[in-house]
Amino acid sequence: MKWKEFFPNKDLAEQPYFEAELLCYPKQKIICDYLSSRQAECHTSNQYSTCFWMLVKSGKREHEAHEILKGTLSKDRNELLFQKFHLNYNNELAMFRKGSCTYRHKVIISASKKHFA
Repeated sequence: MKWKEFFPNKDLAEQPYFEAELLCYPKQKIICDYLSSRQAECHTSNQYSTCFWMLVKSGKREHEAHEILKGTLSKDRNELLFQKFHLNYNNELAMFRKGSCTYRHKVIISASKKHFA
């Protein structure tokens, strides 16, 4: 909503959006397993996107970039980034490689004692 304040000379093509989910799980183990799977999914998606946009930036058309990356594994994309662009993906900040999440632990305070819910 405040795009023009920060980027006065650049038009916003479309409003930005963010993916978010609100989940309520009964056990901490289930939460940890879920977040681990989402983190792995985020890593794979971001690694692919990093490769894709580096290829496009280097002059490939978007269709060509998708074709180059079709069927590649994580190790293949790491190798492509390192060999072609001298980028060690493992040196990228963890929040970009793995995504981020927030976790709220509800605390109930009663007159007699504090306990976690």
